[in-house]
Amino acid sequence: MPRRADPIGLVEAAYAFDEPHHQWLARLAESASDFSVGGGVVAYSVDPSRVGCIDGVALHGRATEQTAHAITTVSAGFPAALVPRIFSPTEFVGNCAWRLRRLAVETGLQAEALNRRGTFTLPSMWALISGDPRRRTVVLAFPTPRGRELPFDEAFPRTASKTLGRVGAHLGAALRLRQLAGLTDAVLSPAGKVLHAEADAKGATARRALVDAVIASERARGRLRRKDPDEAVKAWQALVSGQWTIIDSVERDGKRMLLARKNPFVQTDLLQLTPAESEVAWLVSLGHSNKYVAYELGLPMSTIVSRLRGAFRKLRVTNRAELIRKLGHRHPASAPSPTPA
Repeated sequence: MPRRADPIGLVEAAYAFDEPHHQWLARLAESASDFSVGGGVVAYSVDPSRVGCIDGVALHGRATEQTAHAITTVSAGFPAALVPRIFSPTEFVGNCAWRLRRLAVETGLQAEALNRRGTFTLPSMWALISGDPRRRTVVLAFPTPRGRELPFDEAFPRTASKTLGRVGAHLGAALRLRQLAGLTDAVLSPAGKVLHAEADAKGATARRALVDAVIASERARGRLRRKDPDEAVKAWQALVSGQWTIIDSVERDGKRMLLARKNPFVQTDLLQLTPAESEVAWLVSLGHSNKYVAYELGLPMSTIVSRLRGAFRKLRVTNRAELIRKLGHRHPASAPSPTPA
């Protein structure tokens, strides 16, 4: 793996929301190639309502059609009820063999039954999973070089795993954008000047948050991207105050402008909570830490803690384990590797 990968390039690829789906996956696979461990990159999307669940695959580098075929064939054999659990989003890059072993232990299934379908076996690989497991997720898989078996307890390189985990928050945000109507709520210059704003983005607090986010994203794209790519990803948060996503637009009249789009979480099973509490509770129920939720929503840690306490009180739970059981997202694989960072 190159010492200086470009995770910001992968974030930018994620927000190419107007590309056809397969072209978008191909761009993700290519942009993630810096993180390959020798077997290329496979980018694929998962629709739990679809027979076979895989609805798009793209390869890059040394990833082969045989690898892609094995992934889709084995995935097609997963029990439908387990698909959302198997493809629940990860906070780091996870060891796939470890994830399926944990799931097998909890459900009483045979690990071999999950890893194999017919003559095909799931390739040795790590994976980053992003999105909503009930609707659609996207997976970036990093297979090992051909002939190398991956021990179930071997973790992905630590720093790259954490950085890609943050990129995963952007992948999830991008998936939601691709499923929305695509209305623009605000247009800003790269310097942070608000050039246009719809009603939801006109308030002083909203405008200030958007301006700060644009400046941070531009800093991430600029000198910080070259100097410290991992810090650049930290600077460019996935959402702005849990409400908007900042994405690049095409040039207009020779000038580059940035778009802000509303990008809400839709959680119909949490109606007793406020929308703010609901999005925090939902992310925590998927196994994410408070720190990661703060990054994804672009909010201070204190705000996350406050909203989570409100959700605990209204749902009548006292800890995270009870919240996960209450919401039905008891994912044995929510911790994505045997030695999570």
